[in-house]
Amino acid sequence: MTLPIYPLVPRHSNTETLPMVQAAFDQAVGDETAVLSGDSAGAALALAIAQRLRDEGRPQPKQTLLLSPWLDVTLEDPISVVLDEHDPMLGITGLREAGRMYAEGTDPHDPRISPLYANLAGLGPFSLFIGTRDVLLPDARRFAGRARDAGIDVDYAEYPGMFHNWMMQRIPEGRQARNHLERIPRR
Repeated sequence: MTLPIYPLVPRHSNTETLPMVQAAFDQAVGDETAVLSGDSAGAALALAIAQRLRDEGRPQPKQTLLLSPWLDVTLEDPISVVLDEHDPMLGITGLREAGRMYAEGTDPHDPRISPLYANLAGLGPFSLFIGTRDVLLPDARRFAGRARDAGIDVDYAEYPGMFHNWMMQRIPEGRQARNHLERIPRR
């Protein structure tokens, strides 16, 4: 297992973060038996790696795990604004500012920055975990639908009443999600 500690905003942007995580992946992983995983912004980085692998004609990971994925740094979906009042972990204003800093001169709709806008054809299977109180829910639903339309095998798990990254918390629903996650690589 490799867990890259990648550079964060406000000191760093996508121009430093993307090459770093891609290099870490290349150094640590050699074949399609790999499982690629990320939570929140890390899920977008995992998808940027998967896109690059596809574009270079390299094998896709066996599975990509997307946990409360941040798929659009602009958070333009109006439902996200409604959910903003109910997600105790994230806030739209701060996320949009962090997204602006991360994009830093790059179009925020660039698929490496906001995978919601990516061409999904040729990407491998993925599992996506999201809670119904997570401000990122609307984009997760849309992304999963687009992936299915592109013929991707999608294991989509939407947890009622859960907030951003609940699976990391010591609550029964978090344990349930972790149990699901632990079974995925064994398939």
